[in-house]
Amino acid sequence: MDYQSNIQKHGIPEDVAGSLKYDPFSGRISVVLTGRELEVLCLVGEGMTSDEIGCALHLSTATIQSHRKNMLTKTGARNGANLIWLACKQGWI
Repeated sequence: MDYQSNIQKHGIPEDVAGSLKYDPFSGRISVVLTGRELEVLCLVGEGMTSDEIGCALHLSTATIQSHRKNMLTKTGARNGANLIWLACKQGWI
């Protein structure tokens, strides 16, 4: 099954599909987080709040919350705890 068929089969919205990577050898689709999202994810995993992360990265709290929301959307995680669990399971953090 090709990439486009996989996307359609799983009903993945097109805006999310752009954040996915398809491996034609295994036929698996994986999530691609940006470098900044991974940086925020690691800091969330360390227990930092959005305010603390914003200060550390010199970004607004709203920007950090936007990164967190985007990661939840991309991964399908239900909440921050589920996102961290998934990140650990995938070896992202």
